[in-house]
Amino acid sequence: MRSDTEQNRDRQQAGLIPALRARSVYVLVTPLQPIDDQRVDWLLAGCRDLREVREFIGMTLLLRVTSVGAPGPDPCARLQRYVREEAAERNRRIKHGAA
Repeated sequence: MRSDTEQNRDRQQAGLIPALRARSVYVLVTPLQPIDDQRVDWLLAGCRDLREVREFIGMTLLLRVTSVGAPGPDPCARLQRYVREEAAERNRRIKHGAA
């Protein structure tokens, strides 16, 4: 059985994309902030509703909430790549004592 905390987190996660859509919000994902603080896992859960507006130097992504199936590059693959690249960079910094 899931704890109340886990159930509450799941409800919050499920409500993120609809809340962003209702406010016409853009999302900036950047390695300048810890990946967990940016709720990238929540964005991945609703990634089919996101579209990449622009990628900036240094793995920074500007995303916009759209309708499911809107044309454009696969947002889920792009976010998954971001997570992999960020993890690799974090490991590199740890290995070189710069974390």
